[in-house]
Amino acid sequence: MSRAVLELNDHQLGLYNHNGLMFSSPGYVLVNGKHIQFGQQAAEQSRLNPLGTNNEFWYRLGMTPLTRPVAHFRHYADVAHGHLMHLAQESGFEGEIVIAVPASFSREQLAVLTGVLKHSPFTPVAMMDAALVSASHQLASGAELLYVDVQLHQISLTRLHADGTSVRRDAVSVVPGAGWTGISNILVQAATDAFVAQSRFNPQHSAAWEQQLYNQIPQWLQHFQSGEQELIARIETDKNTVQARISLSDVLDALEPVFQKVAQHTARIISADTMPVLLSGRAAMIPGLQACLQAVNHRVSPEQLAQLCLRVAANAATSQGSSVPFLNVLMLDTLRGDRHQSTVAGSNAPVAPQPVSTPTHLLYDGVAWPLPVAVYQQAGDGLALADPASPPEVTTGLQRLFSIAIQGTEALLLTDSTSMTLNEQSAGSGIRLTTGDLIGAAGSVNKLQCIRVRGIEHSHG
Repeated sequence: MSRAVLELNDHQLGLYNHNGLMFSSPGYVLVNGKHIQFGQQAAEQSRLNPLGTNNEFWYRLGMTPLTRPVAHFRHYADVAHGHLMHLAQESGFEGEIVIAVPASFSREQLAVLTGVLKHSPFTPVAMMDAALVSASHQLASGAELLYVDVQLHQISLTRLHADGTSVRRDAVSVVPGAGWTGISNILVQAATDAFVAQSRFNPQHSAAWEQQLYNQIPQWLQHFQSGEQELIARIETDKNTVQARISLSDVLDALEPVFQKVAQHTARIISADTMPVLLSGRAAMIPGLQACLQAVNHRVSPEQLAQLCLRVAANAATSQGSSVPFLNVLMLDTLRGDRHQSTVAGSNAPVAPQPVSTPTHLLYDGVAWPLPVAVYQQAGDGLALADPASPPEVTTGLQRLFSIAIQGTEALLLTDSTSMTLNEQSAGSGIRLTTGDLIGAAGSVNKLQCIRVRGIEHSHG
C-alpha cells in the first residue's frame, strides 16, 4: 500500500493518499458510560453531554496524569492513541505515513507523538512542519511570508523566509481563545441574539436546540464564503421549526474582538510593516479573517498540503529504524523543480508561470451558469443551480451540495459534503478549480463541468 499523509490539526485530523482525502475526524472524544466515541459523532453531541466530552487531548498532548477522568485513559497521550486507532479503523489504512504537524507543537509533544505512533497501525516515515511545507511553493528566494492556520483552541501564526537553497521557519505565535471552538461560540451567540430579537425564541433554553446551531456552523461558513450576505438558521423543536436571519455584517461585528487579538499578535511577529499572508483552507473559511490580515488570494487547501508532503517525503531523508526525522528546514531541491504554483514576489523572484485557466461558468444540462454559483440537490437525482446571493426563500427545502466562490482571480470549490468528487477523485473544500474540471457527487450520474467563456474576467473577491 502506498504512503499516506496525516495532517495533525485537531480541528480536523485528515488522512490523505495520492487520490485525496480518505477520512477525517475532529479532535473530540465523548464518553457515555462504557461507550466511547471519537471524531464527528462526538463533536455533534458535545453540547448534549459537555461533562462527557473532551477536545483538548491534542492541544495538551502529554503524559501528565489526568485530573478529571476520561474513561480508562491515564493521560492525554492515551486519548490521542485512541483517536489514531479510530482513524485507522474508519479509514481502513495501515502502513507508512508522513505527518504534517502544527508549528505550535513543542519538542516534548513531538516526542510524545512519536511514542504514541509506535503503538498504532501507522508507521511514521517523516514529520513535517505544516506551515513550512505549505509555504514551500509560495515563497520566492529572499521573500518572507506569514502562514495562518486555525486549530480547535487557537490560531497559529508562523513567519517563514526563503533563501537561495531553503525555506525556514523564523517565528511562531499563537492566539489563544481564537480557535474553532471560540469562533463557534461567538457565531452561536450571534445566532441566539438573532432568534431572540426576531422571534423571542432562545436556543439556549435547550441543549438540543443549541447543538443544532453548532452543527450548522460549517454550512453557514460555506454560505458566507460563496458570497451570500445573509442566511437563514433553523431549529427543529418538538412542535415546529423556528428560523432566524443571520447577516454577515452581524457576524463580522461579533468576531471583531478576535480580529483585534489576531492583529495584535501579527504586529508582534512580522518583521516589516507589511508581509504576504498565506491562509490554510480552514483559516480562509473564517469570515473577515482574510480582510483583517490583508491577505490577497493566497491559500492552501488540506489536499494541496498533503500532496506537497508526499512530494517532499519522496525526495527527502525519511526514517531509519526507530528514528523519525522532523523537517523544520526544507531544502528546495526536495521539490525538484516542482514549485510551479504562484509565488510571493521577493527580491529575486523567479519568472512567474503562465496562470492556470480560471473558469467563468459552470455547465449543467446544456446551460452555462455564471460564477459564483451554488448547486442544490432536488428530489431524485436532479440538481438546481442558483446565485449564492439569492434570497434564502429561493432554496428553501433544498440541500446544498457545493458552491463555487470567486476569490480574486481564483474559482474555489466549497462544500460541506464528504461525497463530492473532482475529476472522478474524492474532493474536499477549498480546492482551486480550473477550466475543464468535472464536479460530481459519489454515486450520482450528474457531472458539472467548469468552462471558460471568452471575454469574461473575474476581478472581484
